[in-house]
Amino acid sequence: MKIEGCVALVTGAASGIGKAVCERLLEAGCKVVLVDINENKSEELIKKFNGEYGKDQTMFLPCDVSNQDQLEGIFTTTISKYGRLDIVCNNAGIIDEKNWMRTLDINLKAVIHGTLLAMEHMLSGVIINTSSTGGLHPASFCPVYCGSKFGVVGFTRSIAPVAFRKKGIRVNCICPGGTDTAIYESFEQLELTQEQKDLKEKVGKQTPVFVAKCFMDLIKDDNDNGQVLKVTYENGAEYIDYHDTVI
Repeated sequence: MKIEGCVALVTGAASGIGKAVCERLLEAGCKVVLVDINENKSEELIKKFNGEYGKDQTMFLPCDVSNQDQLEGIFTTTISKYGRLDIVCNNAGIIDEKNWMRTLDINLKAVIHGTLLAMEHMLSGVIINTSSTGGLHPASFCPVYCGSKFGVVGFTRSIAPVAFRKKGIRVNCICPGGTDTAIYESFEQLELTQEQKDLKEKVGKQTPVFVAKCFMDLIKDDNDNGQVLKVTYENGAEYIDYHDTVI
């Protein structure tokens, strides 16, 4: 997929992986709509990007992705502004085991809603949904987070053939392991056993910049549809080879 001149929408764009993805898309010549609930961080980032890439290349839309009306609004505003939408990254996420309904609202329900809205508004292109290695391997210290991320993997694999058949839209899923982000730091607030703490230190953490490079690989490769890409500090990028068939 040639992405120069494309219009991209990224949720959770103000920091971490989302911020790095926005930067890579801008470097590649995309117009990028930054979507985030944190207005202060986003406005600072927009100023930075405007200085580096030009004012016409970016737009910030504040949004709580768990609010259906707000999420629908960012898609209609994007189409109204640019007349097209080619790339959607449903990337916003949290970890909050106590407020578990909000975790599901943001990590899973908003990804499903964002994907369906993208399919409605896009004529072609690609959707990337952010899961986690917690969506591939169970973790007893964050069962709700893992449940939400397993859901993203299952939904992405299931919807991908439908989106491609109906509109030629590819849908892929990325599963980052430990990454230097706010969510990674949030794990410190969880009740970890010593064994879990030791494992966390052993596997290490990767940079958002490396994960963003893997996003770009999924976006660019027209052969990738329904793919699940695991990205970790220790093993780099690995496609998950599922031996079942999506019926």
